[in-house]
Amino acid sequence: MKKLMTLVFALVCVLGLVGCNQDKQLENTELSNEVGFVELAPNKEWLDGIGFVELAPNTEIKSSSEITISKEDAKLAYVITYGEADLTLEFGLVATDGKEYVKEIVGGHDYGFIENIPDGTYYLIVRNIVDYTTFPNRDESVSCNATGAINYRIE
Repeated sequence: MKKLMTLVFALVCVLGLVGCNQDKQLENTELSNEVGFVELAPNKEWLDGIGFVELAPNTEIKSSSEITISKEDAKLAYVITYGEADLTLEFGLVATDGKEYVKEIVGGHDYGFIENIPDGTYYLIVRNIVDYTTFPNRDESVSCNATGAINYRIE
């Protein structure tokens, strides 16, 4: 009888774990759909990206390698995430001649496209454009530096 109870208990635990795992997979799919990764990246791979750590106000980071776009009116598909979420960042492509195709973000994460990018040679950039005066009541111990990552692909 004791063996039977142990076996039943083990079976219930295994079935419970399988059910939890399926719920977790469903939750991850729902999260992906909510965040937009599924619509943005159906069966496609990101080309590259850059990470940034403690990106101070009024500074920028750019990719170490050039990005060559060989077709007219290309789109930069991106996914970006960072913390402190209340900071304003600017990101996108800067051509070697200085022309910029950038977007501003507030909120800590975004995904989408920057469209109508002409053929040329570019660098991926991320700028922390926050101004300390935008947070007059902010505790000075709270950092205005941004840490995060951006991934992209060209379409």
